[in-house]
Amino acid sequence: MELRPLCLVCGSPGGLVHENVPDSLCGSPDQYNYLSCADCRMLWVSPRPDPSSLVKLYERHYGDLQLAPDPDLPAAGAKAWVRAVVLNSCRGYPAESVPRRRVLGHYAGPVLARIPWVGSRAQFGLGLMLPPFRPRGRLLDLGCGYGWFVRLLRGLGWDAMGVEADRTAVAAGRARYGVPICEGTLEEQAFPDASFDALVTRHSIEHVPDPRQTLLECRRVLKPGGWLGVATPNGRSLSSRLFGRHWRGLTPPWHLHLFGPQALRRLVEESGFAVQRIRTTAVSAHWVFCASRAIKRGEYGPGVQVGSSRLFQACEAIGNAWWADLGEELELTAVATNATGPARAD
Repeated sequence: MELRPLCLVCGSPGGLVHENVPDSLCGSPDQYNYLSCADCRMLWVSPRPDPSSLVKLYERHYGDLQLAPDPDLPAAGAKAWVRAVVLNSCRGYPAESVPRRRVLGHYAGPVLARIPWVGSRAQFGLGLMLPPFRPRGRLLDLGCGYGWFVRLLRGLGWDAMGVEADRTAVAAGRARYGVPICEGTLEEQAFPDASFDALVTRHSIEHVPDPRQTLLECRRVLKPGGWLGVATPNGRSLSSRLFGRHWRGLTPPWHLHLFGPQALRRLVEESGFAVQRIRTTAVSAHWVFCASRAIKRGEYGPGVQVGSSRLFQACEAIGNAWWADLGEELELTAVATNATGPARAD
């Protein structure tokens, strides 16, 4: 086990906020403590398993939790047209599949995108994590799991590939989706400088031992002006405040760092990026609430169905509209600056 007494973002000493939290997600042994930074409000595990122990934990417990949706489900008729015009208006994806309705789509796309359930489904429910289209663009999905997102983006015209540290997930993903996935950490790949036009890390940054080093490597492999998308649980969400040590987003030892908007913005900017947009959203609040309640009752574990609470999701969404940092999911987009190293704030 490794002690981590200082905040990764601002260097302040952390205070103990959650003690002896079990791994309710996978049922691995041991219990863990979470520290909190009084300045930037980040949460982190300390002491935590060393890197070799984390690898063993992932190999033993984590493979069955990977998502494996079917990204090839075709849309037809009106659904295909709606998706094409929304993707074209919001993200610049080609809309050649609807040439005879291009003029109508030019006006309808922005309107349809503003209807929450229409715009979200047309963009595959990915929120800000669906990158703006770049012709012949190279994209890297960091922490890609089985690689379904890589498969989806390749179908949308990207030259996409993935990186995944868990070798079991790499083998299963290559077999299931037939997409290029590199095994190991991003640093271990030794990609040349400025290799990619876009990089997405969805629910991965909270797993890596050193998010600052990972973001610096993201900056190095991105071209100047390259696009970065980061999605991670929001350590300042409404359910995290309600449930405390029972919040489903903790899930030690898998989630080593849990950011709020302030901490994530600062770390990304200090790593050589200019933040475009940052927000929190209640998209997963309906099941996180129920899972957290089950953890508090001692009823949660692998394979347990926890149900859904649309009422809590609506409450979190309303609260988030007023206070902006209460949503369950934290999303950030940024572009790589011309700086060669971390652009630290004064």
